[in-house]
Amino acid sequence: MQRIVRAGRGTGIVATALVAVFLLASPQTASATMFQGVDLDIEYWAGQGSNEAIMIVDFLATGGESYCFGYRWDGDATGYDMVQDIAAAGALYYEATDWGSMGVFIDNFSYDSDIGNPNNYWAYWVGTAADGDVDWLSPSVGMTSRPLSDGSFDGWYNGFDGTQPHLPEPATALLIATGTMLWRKRKRVQTVTV
Repeated sequence: MQRIVRAGRGTGIVATALVAVFLLASPQTASATMFQGVDLDIEYWAGQGSNEAIMIVDFLATGGESYCFGYRWDGDATGYDMVQDIAAAGALYYEATDWGSMGVFIDNFSYDSDIGNPNNYWAYWVGTAADGDVDWLSPSVGMTSRPLSDGSFDGWYNGFDGTQPHLPEPATALLIATGTMLWRKRKRVQTVTV
């Protein structure tokens, strides 16, 4: 058994709502993308090539968020190649154990201020786009043996309880909702003035 630890290039914590709004609007943060008919906010892309796949890392079981990462490649790649390359390209951090012929298993993920619980285990899912959402299936092989295909989804959920990964809520919808609330509040204030 070999212990594998891989850190991303950095982490950050959003301290105030003002900073959060600024980060949502900045070019370094998630970008709204339509991928295979699914509206996603992708934190960042890793790799280069003509093939594209998406990886979802869901921290909802530990009170965190769900995050979306994009991956590009040419030739052959596995689910584990995607995990390694996404971690190397940004702030996603993972710990894994190599069990030899049984494959590599993820022990934990962390991103930004969200961290999983390694005692919950991380369930691996694969998905395909369907009607603006993703249909998830539990794969018959692990991430080290599963070849990626163009347009596919890999998902990780912090719990072996049958819960499928949740897609992150697009920030564009959040910004529109916030703008609508502020506009309505402004309109009410203007109509109340004497």
